[in-house]
Amino acid sequence: MNKIKSKGESLYMLFGQSLSATDTVIDRSNIEIN
Repeated sequence: MNKIKSKGESLYMLFGQSLSATDTVIDRSNIEIN
């Protein structure tokens, strides 16, 4: 059970980091467009 939980948390962390990176790229794009 712990292994599954930590695996899920790792995926969640990676997903969160990807999301943050995407948000940063979008923010930069918006600044360039504006």
